[in-house]
Amino acid sequence: MSDQEKISDLLTKLKEKDEDNYEHSLRVQRIVDKILTQFDMDDAQKAIISTAAVLHDIGNIKISDDLLKKSGRLDMDEYEEVKQHVEYGPQLLKDLDCYSGIKDLIRHHHENINGFGYPDGLEGDEIPLGSRIIHVAEAYDSMTAKRSFKKIVFTTEMALKDLKDYAGRMYDPKVIEKFLVIQPDLESAEDSQ
Repeated sequence: MSDQEKISDLLTKLKEKDEDNYEHSLRVQRIVDKILTQFDMDDAQKAIISTAAVLHDIGNIKISDDLLKKSGRLDMDEYEEVKQHVEYGPQLLKDLDCYSGIKDLIRHHHENINGFGYPDGLEGDEIPLGSRIIHVAEAYDSMTAKRSFKKIVFTTEMALKDLKDYAGRMYDPKVIEKFLVIQPDLESAEDSQ
């Protein structure tokens, strides 16, 4: 089985397990691809980051359905279990031959720029740039997308305020800056659908 077939198979499993999560992953990839237009990097590096974006939550395949679809707050034990998706993702991708570094991008997409994220408490430039980009895109989509388990959906204005307020603490300010350039294009794309 080729790497592309393995990736496709995993995404099919995610879709079968949790369509919301699958759709979220596709939206995050689209947002990341837009952000990447603002960065000067080669196409191969962009392809790695884009693929990591669509696979960022692939580890949720191993999380119980009850937790993935729970409405309301998770207790501490539940939260600790859900956090394991960043460990499970790279395990599920261990047999991929291509896309060197993709596993690290997935593992670190919940690291905060100030060092208070997970799983390793990395900070600043210790966090791979692709992970910092995915973190912003994932947060924006999580705030603004309607999902079956969410009670509150942020308006665009609320989400942008949150991203700006947490730039330098949770999010890389440089990535937020680039995101703000492309964000109006996201709204235009949503309006045309």
